[in-house]
Amino acid sequence: MAGKKKSKTKSVSVQGSSKFRTRWRHVAIIDERVGGGSAPNCNELSRELEVCSRTVLRDIEFMRYDLGAPIEYDPARNGYVYTEPSWSLPNIRLTEGELLAMAVGEKVVRAFGDSPWAKRLSEAFGKITAGLSDRIDIGPEGLASRFDFAFGGIAIVDESVLATLETAIRENRHVQMTYNRLDIGDEKKYKVEPYLLLRRRGAWYLVGRDCKSGHKPMFNLSRIRKLKLLKSQFDYALSGFDRKEYLGDLAWAYHGQEEYRVAINFSGKAASLVEERLWHPSQKLRRLKDGRLRFEVTVHHLWDILPWILSWASEAKVIKPQQLKTLVKSEIRAMAAGLKK
Repeated sequence: MAGKKKSKTKSVSVQGSSKFRTRWRHVAIIDERVGGGSAPNCNELSRELEVCSRTVLRDIEFMRYDLGAPIEYDPARNGYVYTEPSWSLPNIRLTEGELLAMAVGEKVVRAFGDSPWAKRLSEAFGKITAGLSDRIDIGPEGLASRFDFAFGGIAIVDESVLATLETAIRENRHVQMTYNRLDIGDEKKYKVEPYLLLRRRGAWYLVGRDCKSGHKPMFNLSRIRKLKLLKSQFDYALSGFDRKEYLGDLAWAYHGQEEYRVAINFSGKAASLVEERLWHPSQKLRRLKDGRLRFEVTVHHLWDILPWILSWASEAKVIKPQQLKTLVKSEIRAMAAGLKK
């Protein structure tokens, strides 16, 4: 059969990254040749792609089974054709800026460390570049290398834990875990309704309902020793979990039942540095007459803000509450005593 004719030549040029020049580049070229009606055979495609015949066959199988391409070998023409002339790869129009934004976005996800989402985003990016209808002479990965993202210390989390919890959240299924309670120093088994995955201060956390106590703690994924996906399901819509309410006053990674209105005066360089950033949705900033910066925020756990205060050393002075002032003094004394040993 003659096959379809395309009005536009598709050529995706993405320099600087092998992953964009392999399978998806092959797919774009094979689709162009087959869709153009030339009925190329395996040897011809092998020479053009500069790969062995087995690689070409794998690419064709990928198009057939993963992309749903109606591509078949036609003995009469001694080459591959589309059995459905109207079929084509999705035509996607992107500006160079949009393509670069996607490449940068992929780099942001990869900066969080290994995760199933980073790999899927790379695969999705490849599918999109394969479906571009016009020639894009841009090296998105090369340009993205001029953007860098640092998120501090990255917690070590087993990728299978993230993948299991993703499935549990997607299908509203219970999980059973053995968890290392760092503050108590022992391990405990939990059956949990997983509600939310979040990342704070370089670590991954799971917010879920402990089926035994009814509490909704935050579990640090790095402390999960064993994790099992259960068949039983729960109704998330009836759980009453309110993400905004739960996270509303969460500065970093501690959650409690109390409410503390915190006020801190910053001086020196710290005043300018703190003023430059949004640290918390509830924060209020005000410059005092003497040039210091008054920082006010509401938290539900004093340890949620204590490490941050200590990081500013002598340029941070706690004004209220008294419990926080006492806690800061206690920690400073303990640190000083440790230096004397």
